[in-house]
Amino acid sequence: MEREYHLLDRQKLDCRDLLFYIYDPLPRLELEQSIRMYGLHQPLVVRSKGSAFQIVSGFRRAEVAAELSLDVLPCFVVDETDDWRLFLYALTDNLTFRSFNPMEISAVLEKSLKIFQRSTRQVLDDVAPRLGLGRNPRIFELYHPLQSLDSLWHVGTANGTLSVETAVQIAALDSATQQALFPIYDTLRPGKNLQRELQQLLQDCAKIAGTSLIELTEDEELQRLLTAGDFTSAQRLERFRQALWCRRYPRYSRTLEKLAAILKEAKLPPGMQIRETPFFERDIYSVHFQFRTEQEFDVAFAILQEMRKNHLIKRLEELHG
Repeated sequence: MEREYHLLDRQKLDCRDLLFYIYDPLPRLELEQSIRMYGLHQPLVVRSKGSAFQIVSGFRRAEVAAELSLDVLPCFVVDETDDWRLFLYALTDNLTFRSFNPMEISAVLEKSLKIFQRSTRQVLDDVAPRLGLGRNPRIFELYHPLQSLDSLWHVGTANGTLSVETAVQIAALDSATQQALFPIYDTLRPGKNLQRELQQLLQDCAKIAGTSLIELTEDEELQRLLTAGDFTSAQRLERFRQALWCRRYPRYSRTLEKLAAILKEAKLPPGMQIRETPFFERDIYSVHFQFRTEQEFDVAFAILQEMRKNHLIKRLEELHG
């Protein structure tokens, strides 16, 4: 594609024409600092359109230039009438110096399908490889649904704080529910490994209670856990998670409470543990303790004998009843 380098008056750029614009919710702080300190070295790509110039690539650079009152901008003027070819050129131009975040990928897919009327096959052949996504049709399931995300979730999805998989789950909900859930994630800030579990727990608890997710988020106990000021972030997340677990698995949670009470009464010393099988799947326990001398072994054995004398072993057995 032929292009010519020009220094153009910023006023001649038509910034309202968004045909080639790719939405990105992330702040432009680094770009602004770079341009402020070193100037605009990466030229925009534009196309002549009447007496003005249509931006093909470089919308954010143009926005920052306007904020910094830069009047003359370096531009490559391309001579191309095919919009689709120009769109692909814009993608390539951007990807030469950065990668696209999930929200941008979603916007690219949306624009390719809806604005440029490309088939999924054409998108897989022409666009996906440019984005480093191969030609796997799953990209439409993984990224395109992000178009339904409420704007509250855009930054977290773009910067990777929210996993794409969780974002897709949330995108499937109506806007009001998305808005109601946002303060929970924003306050608790669960890591990616916990996000899916948290979302599943919320949905299961709402279903069990016969209520909506919105009504569940307004629950007095859950709200109190979110707003309590005497917890660390990690403590708040774990207490909130445990509260949901108690609602999702009430019998299992009650059994855990009974187990904790028995072990507290047993007064096990540090380094000695009695462990149940996960979810009490099997009716056995294991005892773990460390010793260096025969005397330390005798102490541990004496504790177990005392537990039997006080019927604590029998109470452990009854937990499987």
